[in-house]
Order: sequence, then structure tokens, then C-alpha cells
Amino acid sequence: MNKIYCIIFSIFLYNLIFIPVSGYGKSYEACKEYFFEDNKNISEYENFLEEIVDKEPQNVECLLKLADVYINEDKVSKGFDLIRKAYEIDPGYVEHRKIANVLDLALKLSRLKQKALKSKDPVLWNRLGNEYFDMGLFKEAAIAYKRSLKLDENQTLINVYLALSLDNLSKTYSAIEYLQKALKIDAENFYANYYMGKILKREINDGEKALIFFKKARNILQKRGVKGFESKEEYNYLLKDLAREIDEKRERK
Repeated sequence: MNKIYCIIFSIFLYNLIFIPVSGYGKSYEACKEYFFEDNKNISEYENFLEEIVDKEPQNVECLLKLADVYINEDKVSKGFDLIRKAYEIDPGYVEHRKIANVLDLALKLSRLKQKALKSKDPVLWNRLGNEYFDMGLFKEAAIAYKRSLKLDENQTLINVYLALSLDNLSKTYSAIEYLQKALKIDAENFYANYYMGKILKREINDGEKALIFFKKARNILQKRGVKGFESKEEYNYLLKDLAREIDEKRERK
């Protein structure tokens, strides 16, 4: 579901940028000599646009088209940075294109990234990572979480979130590595135990090891009670899910 969401998101942004809006403001001619629709070589097109942007950093149309290429190549953060740059150069031009529908999001995340780069506060990187994670953009989320952990490696939940991001990118063993780091920091962390069990069972097909972590997660869950979680609904769901995961017959052996 998350992968499908990312594809839809990319197509959505592509359409926003390339549906023309005529009759407003300046004309940026350089990019009109080379059209994405007529060229299937994305790498060639990207290089072409990067050369123009390097020579003409004020060319807003090329900035927006290069942003679209980056977004479609799963480089969303770079794409958002170019949208912000284009907006800072010519806000009126950008506001009167269809990209304005996602302009607020691009500006919000790009400016948050700028602020995080200037600061040594891991919380800012965590906020950025959480935004991308919630959007299903796990590659960008992983990048942000890694930057956070460089500033403070002893963040249990950020190690867990990074592990989940990597797992969604099919980087199973890297995900396990970060869950192990989380457990080294806090062996009693519920989510580190719970998701370690999930990945071991689903991805590694190691039910025996998974069972150890599921049992540990259940013990932690029962000790913490409802107050240890965001809601009663979350607590009840996790309790039922662990009951399903733990084979009662095997447990009695």
C-alpha cells in the first residue's frame, strides 16, 4: 500500500508541474527546446536540466522541471528544495502554476530541512523524518533519521523508526541492525521487541527467534498497561495481535 501511495504521489506532482498555465508573468525559454514527453532517457533529461540550472540558476521553469525529475526518481527532498528555490526567485510565477497545490508542503519541508542543517538539534531531523514517514516516503524518512542519529545515537525510538523505514525499502538486514541498536539502548522497549519479532517472522522466516521477541513484547505490554500507549484502541490492537502471533500450543511445550 505504501509503495502504491508513493507512485500515486509522484504522478500527482508530475501532473501538477507539467499541466501548462498560460498568460502569466515571465517566460523562461531555455527548457522549451527539450521536452520530457519526447525523451524517454530520464538520465539524459536530468543532465540537460542540471546543466541549464547550473548556468542559469534563476531559470524558474527549469528549476521546476528538474524538481519533477528528482521527485519521479524518488529524490523528493531535492525536488522540494528546487521548488522552494524557484518560489524564492519568482513567487508569482510559481503560485500561478498547478504546482501551487503542493507548494505549501514543499516549502514547509524544505525550510524545515534548511533549519535542521543549520542546527545541531536532532529533534528537527526527527520532525522531518516523521513528516516523510507519514507520507510513505521512506527513503527520505531514513535519510532524516540517520542525520538525527549522527547527532545523538542513543535515541531508542528513532532507531526503531529508521528500522521501519528501511524495512519498507526492503532493506531487511539493515532494519534488524537498527532494531538491535534500539534494544541495546533499551531492552525493555516495546516497539523494538515487537517489530523485531515481526521482521524475523515475516522477512527472515525465523519463527523461533520471533517468538522470543513476541513474548517479551507481550510481557512489556501487560506491565505497562493502557497508560503506556497512545490510546486504548492501540493497546487492545497490540494485545490481540500478539495473541495471534504467539502460538499458544508451542508456548505450553
